[in-house]
Amino acid sequence: MARDYGAEIDSLKREVEKINAMLGNKPSEASATATCSFCGKSSDQVEAVIAGPSVNICNECVEVFEDVIKNVSIDASLHKFGGEIVVCSFCTKSSKDVHVILGGPEVHICDECVQICRDIIPVSNTELPPLNMVNYSGFYTTEEEGSKWSNTVRIENLFSLVENKTALQVLQGIGNGDRLSLLIAILRKPMNVAAMVEKCGFNTTGQAYHHLKPLIAADLVQEKEKGVYCAVPYRVQGIIMILAGISDLVDNKYTQGDWSQMAVVYENLESQR
Repeated sequence: MARDYGAEIDSLKREVEKINAMLGNKPSEASATATCSFCGKSSDQVEAVIAGPSVNICNECVEVFEDVIKNVSIDASLHKFGGEIVVCSFCTKSSKDVHVILGGPEVHICDECVQICRDIIPVSNTELPPLNMVNYSGFYTTEEEGSKWSNTVRIENLFSLVENKTALQVLQGIGNGDRLSLLIAILRKPMNVAAMVEKCGFNTTGQAYHHLKPLIAADLVQEKEKGVYCAVPYRVQGIIMILAGISDLVDNKYTQGDWSQMAVVYENLESQR
């Protein structure tokens, strides 16, 4: 028998209502914790709640929606909303631009954002994090294109990029103010050389070509169609992550702490296993 996923979400809502009743909470009470916009559970009732621009989703709903996406067809997804074009509450893509959009009636999530949420849900606090590894994921979209990524890399492999001169070559390839401005302009929107001159304040088209050629040689930019250039799709995440690293260098809001404390953290986590 086919699963009724709408009923499962309704069941989750009823569970929350029962819990609130047992705790003496009123349904209308404001909560100091984040609440899932799909099932109503708060962050202290689930493992994680992921915040979007004006909507939240918990790990349990992500798991349910993942299961739905594996079995639903595009026609079935549209039929659920009577053929109406709906928009993802997270990335604002419409049901015309993605494979599946789920949820309703007030909040929706597309299959792409479900996968991103799946990738960024933190591991259980009793699970020992991998030692000397970097985990990252992201999603970037423009009016015409989009890119999403998720990866885990050994830090020693990152250090090796310095030792074998790869990092130096890449940084030299983009290490120019005008070249960086051009790269970001193209990343935001594909454009021709005339638009590059206007957008980046170059004096001539020759100056634009002067900075464009090294970016093409570094496989960061390609000709999308005759005379129009765009970022190489599989390089987008690398460019964004370089800027993310720079952001951490200039703002230590998310990187504060004493390295010596990490030994205690790992010892405590190990004792819980």
